[in-house]
Amino acid sequence: AKSPVFTSLEQLYAINRTLLTSRMREHEGWSRKTFIRFRRDDDELDQLFEELVDIWDALIKTLPVLTKSPEHMRRHDREGADENTTEHQGRSDEYECDDSALFWPITQELIARLARQLLDRSDHSSSGETAIRLAPLAELEYSLHRPPWRHVFLIPNESGRGAPWKIRSEERKEAIGVLERILAWQLGLHPLNVGERDELRAEWKALLVPQWEGDHGEMRRQQLWAQIEQGRRL
Repeated sequence: AKSPVFTSLEQLYAINRTLLTSRMREHEGWSRKTFIRFRRDDDELDQLFEELVDIWDALIKTLPVLTKSPEHMRRHDREGADENTTEHQGRSDEYECDDSALFWPITQELIARLARQLLDRSDHSSSGETAIRLAPLAELEYSLHRPPWRHVFLIPNESGRGAPWKIRSEERKEAIGVLERILAWQLGLHPLNVGERDELRAEWKALLVPQWEGDHGEMRRQQLWAQIEQGRRL
């Protein structure tokens, strides 16, 4: 949490593999295993490097929060944070200090997968087009203290030790899966019909911590889900 670096080399490697695994390359037989098995020639490596530089430049242009000091963007101690406030919806880069999904390894790869899907909307690109294609990422909410992250990925710390919030450990894989589907829906990558939306909401609801009871609990769930729907691209 207090590390001054953006991510680990191991995680950067995983993110870069995700960013390079385009739909076109997969159709041509590219896979992560086959790619790393044999060293590519220098010309191909140079081309891949230039492609990654272009993508990262576009990501930083789209999400300037990436240039902030990492130790200020991994904070679970915002005890008074109110997820019902919509003032900063979709604008986490304006927080002076925050707890951002862009700075935690497990969510970094999730966001990389979304970026790759946005890039795959067209099989042809130039350096100028990359930032345009990634621009929808700026509309997502990345603060873990706001929906859809809060109470699903970031949950109350009941231990009484440390920060009042923590990243969940139990059912983390399921939570990441649901969050990725929500974010893809918000981006318009995977449109949902009414039945699919209700199913997604039910899965999200089952993962909430705590599981509020009674009318008050249902009201809170409705408020949180309403904010998730507000984040959807029309």
